[in-house]
Amino acid sequence: MSFTPSGAILGQYFSPTGTVAGAFTNNNNNNLVSISSPGGFLLLSVGPTGTVTAPGITSHHIGSQVHSVILTTTQYNSLPANPTVAQICAAAFTNPANSDLLQILGPSGVVVYRWLFNGTTATS
Repeated sequence: MSFTPSGAILGQYFSPTGTVAGAFTNNNNNNLVSISSPGGFLLLSVGPTGTVTAPGITSHHIGSQVHSVILTTTQYNSLPANPTVAQICAAAFTNPANSDLLQILGPSGVVVYRWLFNGTTATS
């Protein structure tokens, strides 16, 4: 089943190869998206192949290819001590319609990768 493009908060990107990595020139292997604490520590990242990780506050944010979010103190303080990916995404993005956060379109224009509002991913 294919998913029809409907827009995404951080955008839709075309991939001639139909892969997440194919949508970007990413010679430094940077994360595509990162969400950091007010102090700059990485809370969540979407890696160059679309894998979502939440390392906690153990590593410092380096840089992102598509988008970086640094939570405000209020957003950060709203999180529990060990937040889930969904809680981090909810704190980082105003998204009452539960729109996808990021979409990758394959060669035929159909969505082949979705980073969903709750931080999970889906592929077609």
